[in-house]
Amino acid sequence: MQFALMRHAEAEPYAPTDALRELTPYGRDQVYQEAQHSPITFKRIIVSPYLRAQQTAKIMAEVMGITQLEYCPAITPEGAVSRALLSLTDRVTDKTLIVCHMPIVAAMSQILTDGYYQNPQPFSLAEIRCFEAITFAEGVAEPLYRE
Repeated sequence: MQFALMRHAEAEPYAPTDALRELTPYGRDQVYQEAQHSPITFKRIIVSPYLRAQQTAKIMAEVMGITQLEYCPAITPEGAVSRALLSLTDRVTDKTLIVCHMPIVAAMSQILTDGYYQNPQPFSLAEIRCFEAITFAEGVAEPLYRE
């Protein structure tokens, strides 16, 4: 199966709470650009409950023709990576996009590919990393690179 991890796009620096930070106009443009260049046409999107991730996911859904988002409360910025992976294990299927935050997105990326967590490579804003794997599990994903 193929799946991807995505970090939300640029968000406003301040809001009443971190969870309520909205995308900037530039952030919205970032998402449209990424969606148009995605090597995978996604069929489902799982997203953090934070507003900036939801706004990112809604733009991706619009471009991909997806009508419904699925929410996962475990993939927030302060979430535990082990809990996040466990909550996603049975939910990720072929052509799934997971939209969340740093540092959890980088941690999941490294654990899914290398099987461990140590100095993961950070994601840029609105970055999508695509993978191929027989299942959504530690150490079995292979990165797919854009051409």
